[in-house]
Amino acid sequence: MRADGGIHGARDLPGKKVAVNALGAQAELCLSEYLQRGGLDKTAIKQVELVVVPPASMEQALRQGQVDMAQLYWPPGDGGLRRIFGFHDLYQHFSAGSYVMTNRYLRDNPNTARHVLGGMAKAIEWARATPREEVVERFRQIVARRGRNENDRLLQYWTGFGIPAKGGALKDEDFKIWLDWLVKDGQIAAGAVDVKKIYTNAFNPYANDDKAAGFPRSRE
Repeated sequence: MRADGGIHGARDLPGKKVAVNALGAQAELCLSEYLQRGGLDKTAIKQVELVVVPPASMEQALRQGQVDMAQLYWPPGDGGLRRIFGFHDLYQHFSAGSYVMTNRYLRDNPNTARHVLGGMAKAIEWARATPREEVVERFRQIVARRGRNENDRLLQYWTGFGIPAKGGALKDEDFKIWLDWLVKDGQIAAGAVDVKKIYTNAFNPYANDDKAAGFPRSRE
């Protein structure tokens, strides 16, 4: 938020506008958790207005006073802003996203799934073991080769993928965060979803996972 704003904690946010990249995603989850930990009830939380703003425009919207607080993905460059909280403050280390393939696709194309997941897992570990400057330069080369007229300015702020597990292997806690939120929000009943049935590490070469059963090997 702006350094001269009047927001210092959760109880200052009802009646304020908060910029997020999407509704129902990580930004809303973390904001809701922050407000609950700050002692706000559901009525007060609903008084915080979420405004969907493209990430590239959030800092400008905040500085121009269009919103009172914004979820920023990089350190502000010109000062005048103040940090309230971050995702890490709430949840420490966790993987916030995953790739989705249907069970049918995994059964019919297990080798392709292994190639795709293996490539991503190796990329995660390469970026972890390679000097930051080299990784950023590789990103710049990729952006240039794509020829999409993209602005690569934000690459200067890259510090990592934010994926704590080796090769991006998933764990129950990565999904339980979301399930607990949905239960607290009244969207699903407690125990309605078995977290162990909604993900697998069976195709990740960096993870040992007995959930491979049911996805037989085949030649493609």
